[in-house]
Amino acid sequence: MPDYQKKTVAELTEILKGRSLPHSGKKADLIARLNEADKAAEASEGMRDSNDFSITAMPRQNYSIVLSRRTRPDPT
Repeated sequence: MPDYQKKTVAELTEILKGRSLPHSGKKADLIARLNEADKAAEASEGMRDSNDFSITAMPRQNYSIVLSRRTRPDPT
């Protein structure tokens, strides 16, 4: 995990903006937000790497799509 404490508020703000995270607040808030985002990213990577799930292929269905054209009533 990067050492955010050594970075300036401007640097932290740019990192947060780059990650599309809220970037307002005091330096401690910015660091906490980045640390939380890093932990969440690590957790999601761990979930992707685990083999605790299986993917089941669904049979392919053939569906016909019928498009109908709306017609306006004759103005007669």
